[in-house]
Amino acid sequence: VLVVVAALFTAISSTAALAVPVFVENPLAGTGNFTLIDNGDFEVNGGNGTQPTGWSDFANFRGVWRASDEQSFLGNYSIKSAPNNFSGAGFTLFRNVVTIPGETYILSAYFYNVSLTNAQFRIDNFPAPDNPDLGFGIAFPTESWVLGYDSFVASSTSTTIRIVMDGTVTSDQIMYVDGIGVTLASEFRADAMP
Repeated sequence: VLVVVAALFTAISSTAALAVPVFVENPLAGTGNFTLIDNGDFEVNGGNGTQPTGWSDFANFRGVWRASDEQSFLGNYSIKSAPNNFSGAGFTLFRNVVTIPGETYILSAYFYNVSLTNAQFRIDNFPAPDNPDLGFGIAFPTESWVLGYDSFVASSTSTTIRIVMDGTVTSDQIMYVDGIGVTLASEFRADAMP
């Protein structure tokens, strides 16, 4: 069972910043409050194996993130990693979201680890002075959904949300991601633990 690495929050004030990311294993869907980014649930796509609408690839020669109905936390789809064998800088799926400069936000997402071992996985915002890395260097449990969240202060009117896999990667290292949110800190509430 994952240990929540910060105090449990029922709400976070608009000026609060988390010191470290928080992870909750097997969150209870629908018990929290967050603002889903456009197509952050990956429901708008051309079907299994396609790039979700509104998202773009970077370094797709190393691998891609594609829509999948094999595992989902919200709705019918999530995205699934489809990596090649490589070591070093990785592949990214990204999109821009509207933010208000100076406001504190919570970046949140759900992860499902099938076989991630040596690869490093993260969701972050770029650029930001207080750049949260959800998942970087974290050993996720396998075969269960995990909610991760962390705070950041927006530095501009547009923030890029990235889903990244890099490090030492083999083609059999699979991770699913669903329900990416960027929520004003004053409005965020994490899903309850079982």
